Amino acid sequence: MRETKDGIILDILVKPNSKKDSISIEGDLLVVETKEKAEQGRANVSVLKQLSKSLGVGSSSIVIFRGKFDRSKSVLIRGAGRDVIEKLKAKIVESSQDNLK
Repeated sequence: MRETKDGIILDILVKPNSKKDSISIEGDLLVVETKEKAEQGRANVSVLKQLSKSLGVGSSSIVIFRGKFDRSKSVLIRGAGRDVIEKLKAKIVESSQDNLK
């Protein structure tokens, strides 16, 4: 994660064609799994929707600016600060604890 004057940049790894839609953290990397296939941008759209919902920001605030056709991507969350990222981390921890039950 990097802060810029425009917002926060996140490096993510996308796993298309997964069994479920989910977001997790592996080391320093945000991993987004999507049921969508990596065809005609469908996986990218799903990733943006998942991030938007989890971060509580509009989908137009999130832009893939590197790796549009790769599994490794960098996304810019416009106008976001560290508080948005902390919110995402809390949701991921909560979700992983729910999965353990």
